[in-house]
Amino acid sequence: MYTYFFTYQDALPENCGFPIFGRMHFIWLTCIAIVIFLLCRIYLRLTKIRQLQMLNITVLLALCCTFTQDAILTVTGHMNARMLPFHLCDLAGFFYLFLQMQALRTGRWTSLVEIALCLFMPGAVLGILFPVWNVYPPFHYMTIHGFVYHALIILYPWLLFVSGNIRPKTRHIWQPVLLLCGIVPPVYLFNKKFDSNYMFINVPPENTPLEFLADQFNRNTSPGKRNSLKKDIQFVRAKITHSFKRIAKLVDGNIISVTFLEENSGIKWKRLYTNVSVEDVKSHLKLISYLKEENIQILEIQETKTKNSLTKLS
Repeated sequence: MYTYFFTYQDALPENCGFPIFGRMHFIWLTCIAIVIFLLCRIYLRLTKIRQLQMLNITVLLALCCTFTQDAILTVTGHMNARMLPFHLCDLAGFFYLFLQMQALRTGRWTSLVEIALCLFMPGAVLGILFPVWNVYPPFHYMTIHGFVYHALIILYPWLLFVSGNIRPKTRHIWQPVLLLCGIVPPVYLFNKKFDSNYMFINVPPENTPLEFLADQFNRNTSPGKRNSLKKDIQFVRAKITHSFKRIAKLVDGNIISVTFLEENSGIKWKRLYTNVSVEDVKSHLKLISYLKEENIQILEIQETKTKNSLTKLS
């Protein structure tokens, strides 16, 4: 049962995990539900000071789970950019520490505690109902960490709720939304840079409600709408391409510098022409000579080709 206790996923034999809602999964869920129920009963019988101490222990245990997992991954050589504590439930432990320190300092709970109940606890519930660590054996250290840690993330706000310290209000719904708006963009950029999938922003995990919602979203986006969007993109791309070609056509060509002498006055002139031929220049000078009744002698003609080009300097 403990043969592969510290073996990482890539070295495990096939089919050594446990199925979601299988027998071992139900055993874990039942044990978690019973323990949380008993701890709530104990919590309600404690004095205020003892309750605060119990909350302190809950937060510290959650953080110990996180640091223990990171230590094991580091020792076994599997710590990398994809195994950092950047998932939503990982961030919950640090947020709970902030809430607990605030409560110890002020002696009261602020409305920020509602974030724990309305955001982190539902995420943890989904985490244990649809565990992504089910690729490991039922008693692997990653499995134990996953269930125990998420149980602690559920326990902390639930203790505050059953004791009356949290009373969710709809006017505070902006708080979890604002928190997500603050943490999702940098996590998304981190995922793009290091090819990770924190908070499951890039790819939904298999056999979870997130995968179902992603499939429904893609299905509800009709082919007609997708084709219309594709045509709009092609139209914009064609307009941009046409603009670049037009600019290039204006730039590509030539510059003709001609030096000529007005024989009657003895004055030398230099004139520039763009995007015309040498014959056109000569014809234009003959026309000027005729109109001004002035003999014009062409002394020098220089033609320079122009080209739309880009040169890297440094």
